[in-house]
Formats: sequence, C-alpha cells, structure tokens
Amino acid sequence: MPIGPISLLILGFVVWFVMVAMAWRMAPGHHRNPTNWAILTFFFGPIALAALVIMGPGEWHGHTPGKAPRVDPRVKEAEVPHSEHHGSGHQGSHHHGNEGK
Repeated sequence: MPIGPISLLILGFVVWFVMVAMAWRMAPGHHRNPTNWAILTFFFGPIALAALVIMGPGEWHGHTPGKAPRVDPRVKEAEVPHSEHHGSGHQGSHHHGNEGK
C-alpha cells in the first residue's frame, strides 16, 4: 500500500517536532540556552540540530525553565557556593530594632 501525501506530511511534522524536542533536551548539556536552540531547530531543522551537536560547549549557565537546579544530596550545605543559597540574602545580619535612630 503506497503512502499518501497526507501521511508523509504528518510524518514530517512528527519528525520535525522530535528534532525540536531533542534540541531542547540536549542544549543544557552543551551549555546552551534550550529555548534558543529549540526555536533555531524549529526554523532550520536538522541544520541547527547538527550545529548544536558539532559545536563545543557554550557559556550559558542558566537553568532550564520549569526545572529546579540539581543538588547533590551528598554535598553538605556548607560546601554549596553562597550564590546557590536561597533566602533574602540577609542571613548574617542581625537587627536590634534601633535602625533609623
């Protein structure tokens, strides 16, 4: 049974979507912004995906949107860099109620 043009179009959309998803998932591993590479792959397809694979690591150190940064449970809190601590940033300051006097 021959494949019709509609079936080929649907297959093409599925393959294109899989390439965009692959770029999104691979980009953080290459220190690249996943949103930018998903958009590039959407417009340029396999050319952008091949460029992502071939290029060396980038300088992007952000976090993937919607995902929390991974923290190794074996690392003690004292070993975690100060920039990764959460809070208001005033952990060491003590207020005695006489500010502004």
